[in-house]
Amino acid sequence: MEDVIVDNDYMLTLTDVIYDQKKLQKWYLEIKKHAVDTNIFKFQSDDIQTGIDKSEVWNGRLLSNITLLYSNGFQKSYADYVEVQELYNLFNFKNFARTGKLCANNDVNLMISDPYFNFYPHIDNINKDIEDTRRCVLMFPILPDDGGVGLDIYTKSIFPHGIPPHNDRHHLGCYKYSTKYPTLTNAEVPHGIRNDNRFRVILQIDVYEPFISCKQRIKDGTFYKS
Repeated sequence: MEDVIVDNDYMLTLTDVIYDQKKLQKWYLEIKKHAVDTNIFKFQSDDIQTGIDKSEVWNGRLLSNITLLYSNGFQKSYADYVEVQELYNLFNFKNFARTGKLCANNDVNLMISDPYFNFYPHIDNINKDIEDTRRCVLMFPILPDDGGVGLDIYTKSIFPHGIPPHNDRHHLGCYKYSTKYPTLTNAEVPHGIRNDNRFRVILQIDVYEPFISCKQRIKDGTFYKS
């Protein structure tokens, strides 16, 4: 049995707030009709795993807010839905330090992993010279009911040359998402997915703030809205 990672500097289950998974499942079925079922998506691996043949092994999908907004004349973004607004309103997103711009419309994505999709260990596209780049992600599992497979976490020594496949020697363990509480994930540590035989759908909200800062604000009581 694989090691299961508990709350630490990689992941944190936010037990101070609750989300309604069943409500998000109904919302996703509406989104699915307009975008997923009409093939308005892109391969999740396109941006990171360049040059890899998109066979059935590489069939994860990332359905971004931009994609939905401009797909087939369907002029509606995630933020227009009350189900997403309710999630936004759980948190006090921090202002950007240099510009003072409020992180009120943080990017939202649906990550849809097809059965047996393997997402190689990677670090999210992070440019620390750009203020509005995601450092953390709030995760809200939608499908399957039990949240599906967890997120694999790796040591940074797994990156000698490009994007490698899963490697047990560098594998720290697997973090299992809650389907009652959202999870705050650190996008600056290597992570990956090895999906099982089910579709895995997660709503993601980007957080443009380092994980350590978010943890401190949670401790201080300023991360959540009252």
